[in-house]
Amino acid sequence: MKRLFVVCAGLGLVLGFSSIADALPRHAPTKSPAPKTVKVTLQEFTVKAVPGAVAEGRVHFKVKNNGGVEHEMVVVKTNGSPLRTKADGSADEDRIPDSASIGEVEELKRHKTKTLKTDLSTGTYTLFCNIVETDGTNLSHYAQGMHTEFTVTATSGR
Repeated sequence: MKRLFVVCAGLGLVLGFSSIADALPRHAPTKSPAPKTVKVTLQEFTVKAVPGAVAEGRVHFKVKNNGGVEHEMVVVKTNGSPLRTKADGSADEDRIPDSASIGEVEELKRHKTKTLKTDLSTGTYTLFCNIVETDGTNLSHYAQGMHTEFTVTATSGR
């Protein structure tokens, strides 16, 4: 009889806890905010990003080459500081700290599109093409104006 009481009391506790748990409000698992998509258009000799600013977090750069030659898009965190250049007019990527190098889309053929997915913190970034045409012209795309600033703002509610 004592055992039956203990078993019944134990079962009652289990059932009681499960009904209490059922009555508690359930919270959906928190989801990461949807990534922000930035459309970047490259052509001789411009870089255009729309929008020009997003909130911090996951960003997808959808990069399209509308130009007649191959381009690339490099992303570096600059916080407004100008990039140092080499004698040929290209940005000196060797002088950019690894911590500021975010990523790039390389060898983007004309009329092609690629996506760069990355996480960005608050600050100012430079998007640029650093190709130097070496077919006798030594034409630096960066020196020709193929760069733009891009801003990442703090998430609202922080």
